Amino acid sequence: FRKGTVKIICCTPTLAAGVNLPAFRAIMKSLKRYSEKWGYSYIPVLEYKQMTGRAGRPGMEEFGEAVSIASSEDEADEIYERYICGVPEEIESKLAVEPVLRMAILGLIASGFCKTQESITDFFESTFYGFKYQNDIELINKITKILIKLANYKFIEKNAEKVYATYLGKRIAELYLDPESAFTLISGLKIANQAETKSISYLHLISNVIEIPNSKFRKSDSEFLQEKLIELEPYLLIKPPSEFSWAFEDFQDSFKTALLFDDWISEMSDDELMAKYKIRPGELRVKLTNADWILYSCQELSRILEFKELISELIKLRLRMKHGIKDELLPIVKLKHIGRYKARKLFRNGMTNLQKIKAVEYEILARLIGQRTAVKVKEQVGEKVNPSVIVKKGQYNLLDY
Repeated sequence: FRKGTVKIICCTPTLAAGVNLPAFRAIMKSLKRYSEKWGYSYIPVLEYKQMTGRAGRPGMEEFGEAVSIASSEDEADEIYERYICGVPEEIESKLAVEPVLRMAILGLIASGFCKTQESITDFFESTFYGFKYQNDIELINKITKILIKLANYKFIEKNAEKVYATYLGKRIAELYLDPESAFTLISGLKIANQAETKSISYLHLISNVIEIPNSKFRKSDSEFLQEKLIELEPYLLIKPPSEFSWAFEDFQDSFKTALLFDDWISEMSDDELMAKYKIRPGELRVKLTNADWILYSCQELSRILEFKELISELIKLRLRMKHGIKDELLPIVKLKHIGRYKARKLFRNGMTNLQKIKAVEYEILARLIGQRTAVKVKEQVGEKVNPSVIVKKGQYNLLDY
């Protein structure tokens, strides 16, 4: 493209905003983007300036063209007022978001970088966040409130002079968890340690932390969610609030997300999941990736809290979430190159464990999962196979003549 061989690049916002790629003309097909929280909404002015700023780069072109496509006269006026005449938004520090600030404070203490409240305050006063805040008293009050909360959660301990992290607090910092999320998980695990649980118990628990992007509740979900809630409420570690409470909407989102995970480990197909929960493949993958992280965190927290029985349940659930399988397929997915679909096919044909897979003839295995995969599977169960010398029954080879 820089040499002029490639004339046009059609790209996603990632390439449009994140790569130094000067051009003569930048065309914005749409200035709206979809998010689960807000639906389709206009992108920030700052992002528009970033993407169109590559057109007519000084030293590269005498001038450039930034074209925004509008679907109507009204939209053209909106684009002109909002973007061409608009002023970029103020740049804000990520630390202005309280979960990030909580994580940063715990991280500073756990690493030993800051050992007193004064040193924590001095650190933040020297950051961009402190520069933007420009109110030392409010900043100190905010830090003090977070330190009190961390101490109440037993993630840190304070004496007259120093502040230091507990073993639990250090591990939470290492896991990159928001302390509030960690406390939610710990509270749920304490209940689970003394109650009858199912996979939905843990799936709903992890769906209540900010690290898991929740699926948004829709009116069309009401009947389905209500039926499931009646069935599963006894196993939930976080009970639903009153239907008239402001927190009920968040509960519906988290419960819907937990049901999505439950359908995934019940081997519902990707297409069925996307149709039922109105999500895209990338969204599903993000949820599953984050769920793996949080389930691992639950596993580690259970180890520290000495909830030994929970650890094995969480290890199993994590494997099921990784592969999207029912409990009965766990022995089979230990094999490399065997995912949820091939594992189910083997199980349906009587190969329910590694011993049965080893005992079955190669030809039968190859018909089910393909020759290459069958060879690799046979090798993993301790059987060497050379497909080139295998002769099917009823056939001749050249040596018979």
